[in-house]
Formats: sequence, C-alpha cells, structure tokens
Amino acid sequence: MKNTNLKDLIIKTLAGDQLACEQFLLSLIPKINARIYNKIQRKEDHEDVKQNALMAIYKSLKTFDVSKDLSPWVNAIIDFKIADYYRKKNRTKDKEVNIDSEHVTIPGVEANIDFEMIDMIEQLPEKFIEPIVLTKIKGHSTKEAAQILNIKENALRTRVSRGIQKLEVLMKELK
Repeated sequence: MKNTNLKDLIIKTLAGDQLACEQFLLSLIPKINARIYNKIQRKEDHEDVKQNALMAIYKSLKTFDVSKDLSPWVNAIIDFKIADYYRKKNRTKDKEVNIDSEHVTIPGVEANIDFEMIDMIEQLPEKFIEPIVLTKIKGHSTKEAAQILNIKENALRTRVSRGIQKLEVLMKELK
C-alpha cells in the first residue's frame, strides 16, 4: 500500500474510524516482518517484537505529522522496539546465574555451601558479610534481614549487591 493511502488511513483513524485503524495496522505487518526478519535471530521472538511495534505505532499515531513521510517514522518505531528487545534480553542474561545443586539455598534451612565459598565470604569487609549470610545462606527476605540488622531495606540490598560483586572478583582471582 502506498504512503498516501496509509496517510489517509491515519487521518481516518485519528477521526475515530476503527476499520481504517485496523486496515492501517494490518498493512504495516509485512513491513514490520521484513524489518525484524534479519535483526532478531530467535524466530519465536518475532511475534512479540511485531506486536510491541504495532502497539507503539498505534499509541504514537497522534504524534505523526501527516505532512511528513511515513516510512522513516514507522521504521524508527520498529527499530526502537528491536532495541528494546535486545536491551531486555541483555538485562535478563546479565541476571542469570548458573547454580549447581550443591549451592542451592532453601529458605529456613542452612545452605550447603563449600568451604571455599565460606572462606571467600569471610574475606569480605564486615558490613557485607552479615547481609549476604542472612539473605543468601540463611534464606531471610530482604525485609527480615534489614530488620535483624536494624538498617533500611535499600541499604541491605546495596550491601548484598556490592558484597556479591566483591565475591565475583575473588572467584575470578581463584580461577
């Protein structure tokens, strides 16, 4: 469909025509598919990115200037949704931790951690040891651990996070 026809559909959509809106969004699907096809490896994720792009286009219709070319505007939104996909994917990947069954913490039960890990934890500055022991070894929630230590939850989370970062450095030094 040509840009002029699509612009007409946008104008009708903005005027409240639901059929025009549906036609406009359906006409964008081949363009969206073509744009994401080579940029996202996992085919299972194509549908999610396509739906996110369609929603973003729909929500942004009021910002489109009908005197401008439609393609750069649509492409920019699609590219932003592709970038969002990779940002989310990388954030999730960064948070993944490979845990073997020997190091699983069960709330309320002392964890089965090896002596090397205990030695590394003991090498940490004192202010990081107790928050890590309470939350990661003894299985207390952040709220419970913060109450035990008489500090705010955010302070506890910061100490646990920084302590774990220091543990990661120590672990890398051992390898």
